[in-house]
Amino acid sequence: MRLSSLIRGFAALGFLTAVCAATGAQASVTLFNTGVDGPNTGAIDPNYSLVGGGSAVTYYNPAYIADTSTSRWVSYSVDGYPGNSTVEFVTSFTADSIALVSGLWGADNFGKILVNGVQVAELDGTVYENFNQLHPFSFSPHLGLNTLVVQLTDTGPPTAFRIDGFAGAVPEASTWAMMILGFFGIGFVAYRRKIIGIGAASGLAVNIGLS
Repeated sequence: MRLSSLIRGFAALGFLTAVCAATGAQASVTLFNTGVDGPNTGAIDPNYSLVGGGSAVTYYNPAYIADTSTSRWVSYSVDGYPGNSTVEFVTSFTADSIALVSGLWGADNFGKILVNGVQVAELDGTVYENFNQLHPFSFSPHLGLNTLVVQLTDTGPPTAFRIDGFAGAVPEASTWAMMILGFFGIGFVAYRRKIIGIGAASGLAVNIGLS
């Protein structure tokens, strides 16, 4: 590898890093956990609405895995009744990146999550594990507007669901650029060692010729 090639490579990488950093800074998915706007039972969650009319409201049940500062359980009523039905909650969000989005969720009793009409998660059966712990799921959104629907089925009141932990699961563009920079750095160190080795060998040959 010649020095001129390395210089051109670093120049190109500098441009790539700048572009990637700008892209990474702008990339976002505007998606909310449940119950983030109200700590009290019965507080309206403006981010999730009931298909057919009405808003999700925060709901507390000691049998569920405990609420946190980042998300709370929500239902369609302050007491989780009447139940014994299948209902759908919907939220819309925008994405300017198709990077993988990951989250956690729970349901009483069971249900599915659909993103743009495609199922991305399911909790099956009337079992305690559906609501005394949260379960991972992930999906890749479309660029622009997306729709997330929670289909919630209850076999006996109360009923509720919770979504938490939304986070990107792949490196940002700027992270990839830094990784590439590291590879170039390794190549440059190897190049310097090679040049030093050649110089040392040449010096030794000259000394031998003069002796």
